Amino acid sequence: MTPIALAIEPRSQVDWSPSLTLLLLYLGIAGTGVACWAAATASRLLPAVTTSLGLLATPTAAIALVLGGVAIGATDRGRGDRASGLTGPAPSRILPP
Repeated sequence: MTPIALAIEPRSQVDWSPSLTLLLLYLGIAGTGVACWAAATASRLLPAVTTSLGLLATPTAAIALVLGGVAIGATDRGRGDRASGLTGPAPSRILPP
């Protein structure tokens, strides 16, 4: 897909500021280095089947969390009373101290 994207999409300029460079370095170290270390440690300490199932279940769990968040947002749960601007439980459910 990269050759197709390079052929079709227009070239864009990237503003290589110091903060962007530091963020990319941080994400590269945290996202790649720590993940590889965690996978190697899990492979060393756990049985192969457990490690394999854990690594295969991670994307599935992430998709479930994202879809759950979308479902909560789409059903308007957890936002409180939008008309009054209040958040939290409905006034009729508040218990006296």
